[in-house]
Amino acid sequence: MVCFLGLNLRWSSEGKMKDKAAEEFGVELARLRKRISELERELVQYRQEVRRLRDSEELLRVLLEYVPEAYYLSDLKGTFVDGNRVIEQLTGYERKELIGKSFSKMRLFSPAQIPKVASLLAKNALGQPAGPEEFTLTRKDGSKVSLEIRTFPVKVKGRNLVLGIARDVSRRRRVEEKLRASEEKYRNLAENIADVLIRIDLKGKINYVSKSFESVSRYSREEVEGKNIKDFLTGESYKRALERMRKWMVGEREQLPYEVEVKGKDGRIIPVEIYSSPIIEDGKLKAIQVTARDITARRRMEEELRTGLEKFQRSLKGTIFALASLIKVRDPYTASHQRRVTQLCLAIAKEMGLSEKIINGLELAAAVHDIGKIHVPAEILTKPDRLSKVEFAMIREHPKIGYDILKEIEFPWPVAKIVLQHHERMDGSGYPNGLLGKDIMLEARILAVADVVEAMSSHRPYRAAKDIKTTLEEISRNRGLLYDPDVVDACLRLFIEKRFKFE
Repeated sequence: MVCFLGLNLRWSSEGKMKDKAAEEFGVELARLRKRISELERELVQYRQEVRRLRDSEELLRVLLEYVPEAYYLSDLKGTFVDGNRVIEQLTGYERKELIGKSFSKMRLFSPAQIPKVASLLAKNALGQPAGPEEFTLTRKDGSKVSLEIRTFPVKVKGRNLVLGIARDVSRRRRVEEKLRASEEKYRNLAENIADVLIRIDLKGKINYVSKSFESVSRYSREEVEGKNIKDFLTGESYKRALERMRKWMVGEREQLPYEVEVKGKDGRIIPVEIYSSPIIEDGKLKAIQVTARDITARRRMEEELRTGLEKFQRSLKGTIFALASLIKVRDPYTASHQRRVTQLCLAIAKEMGLSEKIINGLELAAAVHDIGKIHVPAEILTKPDRLSKVEFAMIREHPKIGYDILKEIEFPWPVAKIVLQHHERMDGSGYPNGLLGKDIMLEARILAVADVVEAMSSHRPYRAAKDIKTTLEEISRNRGLLYDPDVVDACLRLFIEKRFKFE
């Protein structure tokens, strides 16, 4: 008799185990082989997961290194943990000089600013995002730089840390100062230069012009009086002036100012704002009294403001698209989904003939409409099975979380509000606030349709993609019930008549 793995084995005289013991031994051996095979598979999967995590961490590191803003991690006491290369450029310190040091000991901020720093950290300690707040940072070489800082509570390897995003706003401050100086200069100009007074008869002849016209046009009074107004206006401006005179002659008393372009003696074209009023004698219109103001400085300022606004909007878009790209590290499905939804949103908005302002805001909101999913564990986002009630509840929180992330950014469009409402439905069955019909922003109603169409027609870990016919039947069936009818109609036209396809 032999004991092996707890089994008493008997051998016959021919050297064979008896049948029952042999059977038990075979079963146990098969079980061990199966378990060894399972362990080998688990080991392979573990190694693959480790590699994937390393790749994801490397991609995230590269993204953070090359985004235009400074990203850093600190603990809740303000001790620097890590940061990207931009933080080195902003502070003038190398990362190794910053790691393990507190902001106060490094004297990055003046003593007067420390309470404001502490206030941000206190909010983060309560689990709340904080900022934006503006600070003046003292660099290693003693120079100063203006920063706008936002902070978010995060957990890294079990540690409660603070993710800070710092943006250099020094250039913006200089532009604002320049604009303020320009505005002051324009006010002084407007207050100290008298308006031009001109009297024109009903045939367009100039009977009188004030001396201030010389400073505007370089023509003397003698060169102007007795001449026709046509000689001093550009072609389109003369047509506009004639139309206004015609209105006075037929009894229309329009008092709104209008703009014309005056041809200066030196060849310049001078933009002028015109106010006109009738001169009545014996109850009849005899002439037109014109008050003219040179608006060259105002035009120049408007152009500077427009250029500055365009640059600011481009900067905002760059930040939003960089933020959207971070999602790709955790969930490539969500990143691709946001890009395709943005494409369809823009197409629907243009099909509906919406303004450029609405389209620009919708583009940014669509690009980050699922940013709130950054708080949802990646294994839930990519889960191939049906979600549990708890998991689905976490997913439903993403519009509110996205709103909380975006609401502090000063967009010229209601981006955060659009993101908050993109899962609302016309009948009030949506979330998070159960809004009804027109209480939902138009941009959010467009985003809702685009979101559903893209999601249904794309592959997901938990289901295969549906064909576009099935997808369009879904929004058609719920037109006016769940989805805005005008938005649905525009979407259907795109796919059926204009052969829209996702890129």
